[in-house]
Amino acid sequence: MVSPRGGRQSLKAIKFGNGLADNAGESESRVVIFELGFPDPVLQRQHVNPNGGHYFTDTEWPEYRTIGELDGRGKYLKEEYLGSMSPGEAVYAEKIREDHLRAEGNVFARWGIPDIREPWRLQRILSKAGLPLVR
Repeated sequence: MVSPRGGRQSLKAIKFGNGLADNAGESESRVVIFELGFPDPVLQRQHVNPNGGHYFTDTEWPEYRTIGELDGRGKYLKEEYLGSMSPGEAVYAEKIREDHLRAEGNVFARWGIPDIREPWRLQRILSKAGLPLVR
């Protein structure tokens, strides 16, 4: 039998869950963002690519015009992510994507797994991007 406290904690965890994260690192980022006291981000927000198609952001705070991206090495180095692109082409494509999203008036915050594992680093990155602490 689940205690009333355990039931409340379980319900909180279920409500916090979100299936839109692309990977475990994005989910872990979201937990740390919450624990640090920043506003809850919107996940996988869609933007029009002026060259056709769409872009999706890892995390975004539209009211603060801030986009947050978890950068792993895999998308620039692993064949399964690169497809037919070279690592240099992947970096260039990401630069163009970021330029397009910045042209909409957004600020970018980028972090990696080491920044999640040492939350003070992620706090510094998000604060520098202009996000307020709300909790």
